[in-house]
Amino acid sequence: MDALRGTCAGRSCTSQRVTRCREKWSDQVTAKNCAIAKRDLSSQQLEVGERLALGNSTQQIADQMGLCLDTIITHKKRLFKKLGVQSETEAIHRLHQLGLIPQSEE
Repeated sequence: MDALRGTCAGRSCTSQRVTRCREKWSDQVTAKNCAIAKRDLSSQQLEVGERLALGNSTQQIADQMGLCLDTIITHKKRLFKKLGVQSETEAIHRLHQLGLIPQSEE
């Protein structure tokens, strides 16, 4: 009953042992996902993701990389699919989560 009251009050009722195990598992999953993503993403898909994170538009990325707009759109679609996301914002977040692009220093 104390655990239920504590949870309702906003406190965690998870033991330290469970919390440590969950953190360790999370780190392992992130490392595994990062390795999979690095292997599965092409260098151009990763570059498109990096340029999106810098705030560049699709057209700007095409101009910067010397590729046609349709090619960049294809790279974005494949990047989104491989990362399991639906938007540029989600892709950037996932790339940050996986450690494939650095967090911006604001």
